Amino acid sequence: MKPYWSRSGRRSKANLPTRLSSTTESRMRERSSPSSVGPVIRTDGSKKAPQRRK
Repeated sequence: MKPYWSRSGRRSKANLPTRLSSTTESRMRERSSPSSVGPVIRTDGSKKAPQRRK
């Protein structure tokens, strides 16, 4: 039973960082959202260009 608990604890610890990383990603996305508005539009145009060429 001890090994099982050990695995459970390890999984719990691994889940914590995952939650933190997800929050960091969402925060980074929110921060990049405003400054990414321009590049995003340009990326869309770039993607549409190749489709029109085809």
